[in-house]
Amino acid sequence: MEKIFQSKLKTYLYYSILVFFLIKSIFFLVSSPLKGYANNFDANRYTRCYAVFPADNSLIEKAHSKPIREYEYKGFFDNPLIEYDFNSCFVSSELIFQFPTFLYSTILNEKFQLPSIGIVRILSIFIFIFLFHFKNRLTTFQKVQILILSFLISDPAVLLYFNTFYAEPSGIIFLTFLFIILSQLQISYNNKLNFFLFFFAILLFFTKKQYSPLAIVFI
Repeated sequence: MEKIFQSKLKTYLYYSILVFFLIKSIFFLVSSPLKGYANNFDANRYTRCYAVFPADNSLIEKAHSKPIREYEYKGFFDNPLIEYDFNSCFVSSELIFQFPTFLYSTILNEKFQLPSIGIVRILSIFIFIFLFHFKNRLTTFQKVQILILSFLISDPAVLLYFNTFYAEPSGIIFLTFLFIILSQLQISYNNKLNFFLFFFAILLFFTKKQYSPLAIVFI
């Protein structure tokens, strides 16, 4: 009976810590004033892929000393006031995490807040972690690894990237997925997990060219 109680207590404590890291991250991302690394022309290359611009037109095509909170989706090819330059669009798997916010903005024809992209990114990590728990029986060592990863991701220095248009967050996300899957594969081989390892390695490869050598190692 005592062992059962201790086991349940450890489980509750473990999930409580994970939830704490998630809540802490969300509060940081939505706080005011906006917290994030400064925008520059690299960030503009990602937004061009969806024709997204700052809501304040005076800030378009400028390098900024601080991140901009509000943006709007201008629409593809149907806005005569916008000169499209798709040569400056940087196609990346990072756009997967930006797409839900842009889609929401398009459907409702509304401006959107940059933290909405940060929320999509952080939720992607924790949803993956919780789903992974339901599908796999994890060892104590694996849970410790996940807690360490969650602690590092919820660190403010890392979260500052989540409220930007940069590709670093997607690199962090895919690497987190890969490390968790790899730790499980070391315990028991699974064809499905092996497929997901390959799949997320491909996504990491197409995040940005600086991450491609690491992605090749996983592949």
